Amino acid sequence: MARNPVDEHFGARIRMRRTMLRLSQRTLAGALGISVERVRQYESGEGQISVVQLCEIADALDVKPEYLFAGVPRRRTKIEKLPMIDFLDSSPNATEDYTLVRSYMRIKDAKMKWLIIAIVEAIAGD
Repeated sequence: MARNPVDEHFGARIRMRRTMLRLSQRTLAGALGISVERVRQYESGEGQISVVQLCEIADALDVKPEYLFAGVPRRRTKIEKLPMIDFLDSSPNATEDYTLVRSYMRIKDAKMKWLIIAIVEAIAGD
């Protein structure tokens, strides 16, 4: 079975941090309550790591879980987004923009939508 690049990434980050701390695989395995073979599998990217295990490993290595995620490869496939979403992504206030658009899209009453548009245009000076 082919290794997953994300599993390999986590394994490399675990091995790098363990090496930085000068810990053996046996010491890390003991701290985690798992076998040395399991640590080898994680570090080689052969074993998938659960979120709970990832947090436990980060704790044993004295780093935040985010450390293990740094530089993680992105998926090759992306969910197709509406063209409008690309526009919103370029905005510095993307989170607020998404919230506004999502909330607006849930409004069922067409008259209410027109009133909201009028209010927003008046505030924006359009």
